[in-house]
Amino acid sequence: MLGCDITEPRLRCVVPFKAMPAQMALLRRATAKQLRQWGTPVEIEDAELLVTELASNVVKHVGEGTPAALILEWQEGRLRLEVHDTSPVGLSLNEADGDQECGRGLHLIAFIAADWGMVHTAAGKTVWCEVVPAAEGAL
Repeated sequence: MLGCDITEPRLRCVVPFKAMPAQMALLRRATAKQLRQWGTPVEIEDAELLVTELASNVVKHVGEGTPAALILEWQEGRLRLEVHDTSPVGLSLNEADGDQECGRGLHLIAFIAADWGMVHTAAGKTVWCEVVPAAEGAL
């Protein structure tokens, strides 16, 4: 017999946006507001920074004005942040020289997040990362 045990409800919020620099502050505010409403024990500033990096990649690598979506999901003590866009082009973790303005975003995501990755979708791709509360993520 098939059964499911749900120990904690999944909290999910979807925020559609147009990939534009001016949208970054709005996405940070929406993230902070939602995490406070849910009462999640993650560092809100870290989540805001991760959202900015994920969304900025769409602006830079897919193009301004591209429709995209931010998804916030809290489940089983982890915050998952996803940005969906319409480009099938994957990401790569490049080495940035000290003089370069760009090229460190994925390194920053990898440093702050407990895990991250990218998956291709029927509509393009999803870049995601997961954050755990500090006490759970510490070694």
